[in-house]
Amino acid sequence: MKVVNAVKDDLNVWLELASEVEYLFGPMVSDPKFIQAIEKILINAVHFV
Repeated sequence: MKVVNAVKDDLNVWLELASEVEYLFGPMVSDPKFIQAIEKILINAVHFV
């Protein structure tokens, strides 16, 4: 397994994943604050894929 930092181009993948679990956790993909939080994480490279 190769671990790499997530980048801003990965945003759509993360949003797709979030949409798959919204039935468990509630709306996320349509929430601007959620999107901003994911963008901040990706820009600061604090998450891996």
